[in-house]
Amino acid sequence: APMPEVRLILISGARWMRERTPELQALFPKARIVEFYGASETSFMAWMDADALAPPHAVGKPFSNVDIDIREPKTPAGVGQIYVRSPMLFMDYVGPATDHTAAVRDGEWLSVRDMGYVDAQGFLCLVGRENRMLVTQGKNLFPEELEAVLMAQPGVHSASVHGLPDPIRGQQVVAVVQLNLTEPSPTAQQLAEACRAQLESYKVPKRFLMCTHWPLTASGKTDHLAVAKELACLPPLL
Repeated sequence: APMPEVRLILISGARWMRERTPELQALFPKARIVEFYGASETSFMAWMDADALAPPHAVGKPFSNVDIDIREPKTPAGVGQIYVRSPMLFMDYVGPATDHTAAVRDGEWLSVRDMGYVDAQGFLCLVGRENRMLVTQGKNLFPEELEAVLMAQPGVHSASVHGLPDPIRGQQVVAVVQLNLTEPSPTAQQLAEACRAQLESYKVPKRFLMCTHWPLTASGKTDHLAVAKELACLPPLL
């Protein structure tokens, strides 16, 4: 039943599945639903009211005390590394920051290695993490975009996209999928057709693997590194 007592919902941590916004609004008819984008190192960066019709990559407009800079943008969309300047940046890590995912500083500016662009309406648009970018058929692919499409399909609970060595393409796109056992399971062909309907052909996975054991990080998110290690143990793709 609807819960009119709830007045505010904040969504963070992972990209909200915007096609489900009407369902959320129906469940909480008097609540303001706000998405925000940030990181542990940066705190709040951008925000927006949840809107099912918002651009798919948009994560909002910067907070009033936050400046955004897109470094080394590439055409046509102007995608580059996102740098932020704000009074809410963290001081530093405890111990040496040797992890390849660690934030990088440039004076007052900081980047957590996310890649994105600012669109014509001023929305910050997030395409993925620099360290997860794949190059297939000579083109850049950010797994997060493909994972969002897969997780929007009925019967799919989680998805993790990776690139495996391919003598022709450089990297072959492989999708590892965790199925929702309470719903009918989609076939690999159905998933490929759904991807093909929404994405360029080079982004469509050439191979789908269904997984029952799903590794998670300490914060409860998909452990993509653990999935990649499992993939590395598979026989070479033909």
